[in-house]
Amino acid sequence: VFGSVWTSLPFAVLMIAGALQGTPDALIEAARDAGASTWRVVWQVLLPMAATPMVIATTFTVIGVLGSFTVPYFTGPNAPTMLGVDISKYFQSYNRPQQSTAMAFIVFAFAAAASVLYLRSTVRSNARELGKGPR
Repeated sequence: VFGSVWTSLPFAVLMIAGALQGTPDALIEAARDAGASTWRVVWQVLLPMAATPMVIATTFTVIGVLGSFTVPYFTGPNAPTMLGVDISKYFQSYNRPQQSTAMAFIVFAFAAAASVLYLRSTVRSNARELGKGPR
């Protein structure tokens, strides 16, 4: 888990920091003029403005972890193997195609769920920019 966080965190922080810096100063100043505290500015101005980039960063991180897919096996035996190697072994060496198909389907389902979140966020962001979607 520490290795995965170590490799994924810098990219996610870079994307989220860029989104937070892209927040117009006028919005923050308007909230301050209205008497908002620092926490209220963060929760009601900064986080909603950075929601789409945070979803994108989370999606890329999830897909990256699924791509390497060593994290679930760190809790297993002393010499963990990557999931792709295990799926191949179950299919070819152990002659258990049902287990390999089930594992592949579960990985695909996780990746598809992360992709749906990404696409939903992108479509909503584009609709907002065009003025046709929910605000």
